[in-house]
Amino acid sequence: MSAKMQIDELLQSAENGSEDAQYNLGLVFFNGEGVEQDYISALFWFTKAAEQGSVEAQYCLGACYANGVVGEQDYIKATEWIMKSAEQGLAEAQCAIGMFYYYGRRS
Repeated sequence: MSAKMQIDELLQSAENGSEDAQYNLGLVFFNGEGVEQDYISALFWFTKAAEQGSVEAQYCLGACYANGVVGEQDYIKATEWIMKSAEQGLAEAQCAIGMFYYYGRRS
């Protein structure tokens, strides 16, 4: 199966509401895997998956806000999303929240 077909199938699943497909499509756009790198599309799909409860998407979305991937850094949104992920046990998110507090980047 070609990369184009895989991305088309992923897009169809994401549009049909698949949380996993939305998260994975966010990764595809973020990393430019088989498509042109597009942070705005990545943020869109991470947001869709995060709103459905995807722990990984919540973390990635928070990291995008923390790093100013599209626009200025926003530690309020970053903390909100990463905290949701941390509360569900994602170790990377727990570490990130600790670093936010350590460096005073909660707001």
